[in-house]
Amino acid sequence: MKQCFYSAATDCVKNIKRYMRSMWPAMLLFAVLLSVTEYFFLPNKALHDWGIEQQMTSFVVQTVVYVLTIAALFLPIKPFINLTGQKPAAKKALHGMKLLIKHPGDTLIAFILLVFIAVAVMIILAMPAGIMTTAFSVAQIGTLEGDPLGLPAYFTAIMLIMMTASNFLLACVIFYATMVMTFLAGSCAVRDREKKAIITENKKLQDNEQVMIADK
Repeated sequence: MKQCFYSAATDCVKNIKRYMRSMWPAMLLFAVLLSVTEYFFLPNKALHDWGIEQQMTSFVVQTVVYVLTIAALFLPIKPFINLTGQKPAAKKALHGMKLLIKHPGDTLIAFILLVFIAVAVMIILAMPAGIMTTAFSVAQIGTLEGDPLGLPAYFTAIMLIMMTASNFLLACVIFYATMVMTFLAGSCAVRDREKKAIITENKKLQDNEQVMIADK
């Protein structure tokens, strides 16, 4: 387990330029869509009033954004599958998932560790965006209750930029988690082969012993 985490980190550092050249468009799209989704969930008087006036348009826009955001969750993962040169990629990915399912203990421990790492990293890296969204939410709640907004007009644009930057870093964390799971799947495959080889060897020894006993 430790080696999988270490190997994934080492590979990220060594190949960061190659990975980022290939992945940054997909990761940026993921970050933008997730930022828009998060923005929709924040208190917002202007959006609230627009949603009441244009209910059908609001429903269609939100549905499209949510569906695209869910689909974009796979974007930080797909480039790595392509970069590994494994073909067909879908078949290799499915095989890796089967290996992880066959080893639920290792998979669960790795997942829990990755969640802790992601939370710890994002608490630090997403702090500026978190402060801005908190200030925006408090101001908008006051506006919904009849108070003046009290925020400059450019605040929303800066907040969205900070949210997008934080979500881009989140995409990097997701990519690292994918690499850890990839190394873990490879480790599981090696252990399965070794276990199968040991079982086969033991069976041959047992067969030879039975032949020797029969000859006697």
